[in-house]
Amino acid sequence: MILGLPIKGTRRGWLWAAYGLVCVVWASAWVFTENRVAVSLWQQGLVFGLAGGICRSLSRRRVGGRRSERWKIGLGGFAVLGVPLLVRHLGFVRASDVDASAAWALVPVVVVLAAGWSVSEDLQTRLWPCVLGLMGILLVLPVQYPPTSSESGGWVVLCLALISVGVGSVWLFGLLRDVALVEAAWVLLSAQACVLLLAGWLEGERRQELLQIPSPLVWLYLLQFVVLIWLLREMEPGRLAGRFLLVPLVTVVEGMVVLRPEITVRLVVGVGLLVVGVVGLLRPVETTKSSGLNLRRDYP
Repeated sequence: MILGLPIKGTRRGWLWAAYGLVCVVWASAWVFTENRVAVSLWQQGLVFGLAGGICRSLSRRRVGGRRSERWKIGLGGFAVLGVPLLVRHLGFVRASDVDASAAWALVPVVVVLAAGWSVSEDLQTRLWPCVLGLMGILLVLPVQYPPTSSESGGWVVLCLALISVGVGSVWLFGLLRDVALVEAAWVLLSAQACVLLLAGWLEGERRQELLQIPSPLVWLYLLQFVVLIWLLREMEPGRLAGRFLLVPLVTVVEGMVVLRPEITVRLVVGVGLLVVGVVGLLRPVETTKSSGLNLRRDYP
């Protein structure tokens, strides 16, 4: 059952289909940027808010969770989904998109450390793919490091955002396990709508854009967000964090197909390390004690 609907198919198959959808949409964002396809933040906020209202009406008939739990879920959603959006639009991080993308590859490391501390998972099994994937990204992307003095403050903010996303992912997973999906969608969509509207105001978008018909990309991002909420609830955090390695890998492959860059040894080795890292993160592992973070145990 997904959002209360009897959708046929194995849960494991739906998990990986949803995972692939989130990664492909995220990785293909550069195509829209290259073609100057703008997506209004205020339109996204309005659509997300309307979707949250629909989930709210459904949740009244289904479950009446405690208000304190909703606040915790909203805070966790802000830490995982809202903080990266604000960091990107507040202008604190002056690093290039390439450097920022490489920095986000540290999120799996934070998630694995946080999950290992909380459930005594074998850190070595999960940590080595994160390190290999990070090495692959540093080889594939033309990262410029160390940052200049003017960029140092922004990198501090970015590092705090990485910790927020990593630790928040583990915390949010635990919170969402005992909450109906429709109620979780209501809280997280409403919280993200507020963040999007705030980001649109900070970007100085015109209010007239709220009256325009949302572009198809807005609805695509809404679908991606709802699917991500389901994954945050159903998939073990270490595996889900693999999207921060898989997305750059998909982006590189798309760039090789579209732009046809020169194939170098560094590129081949980097892509190879990325593939090994992604596969290592996504494969099932056993924990040292029974835990809800074990995807194999929950969904045989």
